[in-house]
Amino acid sequence: MPLAGHVISRDSVWRVSETPDTIGALLRAARDRAVPKITQRGAAAAIGMNPDYWGQVERGDAQAPAATLARMFSVVPVTGDHKEALERLRPEVAQALASTPAPSSAGEEDRLIGKLIADRPDHEVLEFIWGELGDGGRLAPRERRVRRVFEWIDTHPLKTAGRESEAG
Repeated sequence: MPLAGHVISRDSVWRVSETPDTIGALLRAARDRAVPKITQRGAAAAIGMNPDYWGQVERGDAQAPAATLARMFSVVPVTGDHKEALERLRPEVAQALASTPAPSSAGEEDRLIGKLIADRPDHEVLEFIWGELGDGGRLAPRERRVRRVFEWIDTHPLKTAGRESEAG
């Protein structure tokens, strides 16, 4: 018999009324609510952010400014109790989110690049290239990162199973 007021999954039990109490936990909960599912890598790619930084923010290892958090929350569903929690935890982020446009077509392109990267066995190298930092510790210009990702893919084709070498 299920516990009243609880949700039971295969791996855990939690109270329905619980809302995340940190901004990182709220970001993770909102990302987990997304349909279709969005990974940290995909969410970060949608806004041109280094996926490692996204993870640091979710874990509470990094404190992001309000404008950055608003961009992050713009790619995940923030409704109902999550919206109220965001307004309670960081009202300035909720206010910035209200005026933050949804990710542009460039964001959609970035999401697709993130998916392309995630689906390759050499994704660690591509994530490193995609997350390249330029001067001042900020992401390098998007065009340069896109060019470098595709240059890597062009020069490092995937080996397919069962394909014979054409040498000879």
